[in-house]
Amino acid sequence: MARRATRALAGLLELPLIDMPGNHLGASAEPAEFARALGLLLEP
Repeated sequence: MARRATRALAGLLELPLIDMPGNHLGASAEPAEFARALGLLLEP
């Protein structure tokens, strides 16, 4: 259910849906991979 809502919101905002490492627990389950992916998203 949460993924469908997120996908719908991204569609309404015309933004891509981005899967992060570790899914819901990314920051604690896979911190290095999550940080790397987040850093790429935050680059100008």
